[in-house]
Amino acid sequence: MVGETARAANFSLGGYPRPTNRRLDGSEVIYFSRVISCGTDTATSLPCMFSNLGADGFSVSAAGQRENVLDVLMRAGVQVTWLENNSGCKGVCARVPTEVMPVVGPSGLCNDSGCQDEVLVGALQRKLSSIDTDALVVLHLMGSHGPSYFKRYPAPGPFQPTCDTNRIQTCDREALINTYDNTIDYTSKVVADAIRVATDQADRLETAVIYLSDHGESLGERNIYLHGLPKPLAPREQSEVPMIGWVSSRAAAALEVKPTCLRDVSVKPYSHDNLFHTLLGFHGVKTAAYTPSLDIFAIAREGPGCGTRP
Repeated sequence: MVGETARAANFSLGGYPRPTNRRLDGSEVIYFSRVISCGTDTATSLPCMFSNLGADGFSVSAAGQRENVLDVLMRAGVQVTWLENNSGCKGVCARVPTEVMPVVGPSGLCNDSGCQDEVLVGALQRKLSSIDTDALVVLHLMGSHGPSYFKRYPAPGPFQPTCDTNRIQTCDREALINTYDNTIDYTSKVVADAIRVATDQADRLETAVIYLSDHGESLGERNIYLHGLPKPLAPREQSEVPMIGWVSSRAAAALEVKPTCLRDVSVKPYSHDNLFHTLLGFHGVKTAAYTPSLDIFAIAREGPGCGTRP
């Protein structure tokens, strides 16, 4: 699950005092609390997080001239599907079967400007019910896309009053934060629903869910709004992003990794660089492009008492 504009600073799983992740209570998720994005805008971060170039060596032009992890997985026989509910995949899904969510869809979820992210859950459910081979399904969320935060969740949202305009600089700061926090609360519901759908298939599939945001957001700190500042100048709110993991018991056994071991390493520093190798490691793909030291599952297996995998 690729999040949009979600910043780690507003995730209660990471210590934020407001209950923005209440929807995930009791879901046995693992929160990775020290994750840095490759860039501060979608056009950079989205192709970077699926590339093996790494943040230090990444450029959009270089990424466009080589395969990304979705291409590698497909060539290894993994069935890959991209479910799109944002403004496009920035070339990442160019060679992957893609389903764009409809502008007109289920009542209450869609309007003339698009669909809210719950529409992805239904698409995921349909996809998982037909899967009978190794597969990766990518959900590209609308998430907290600004500046019209108030359009990203079903009104009214738990935090009030709200900033119901895209001219966010004119809003009271409390209302702006309330509106943004409502988007995080709603994203938490979508993640929880995706985990529920994966759990429903856990008796026949070895399933895991990873949620990772593309970049963060500034909400008026130091009079800075939105995102996209050059990485060396960008405040931490634009580059510190949330990552959430959930692994079924069957998948944990197949990976030979204990959930407690994943939880133990969740406090280590990570970045978008880890996603490429973690996806390859989950599917057991053997390639020279794979770096075990960047695979979070492999890192967890190396923990004390966590065993090793041949």
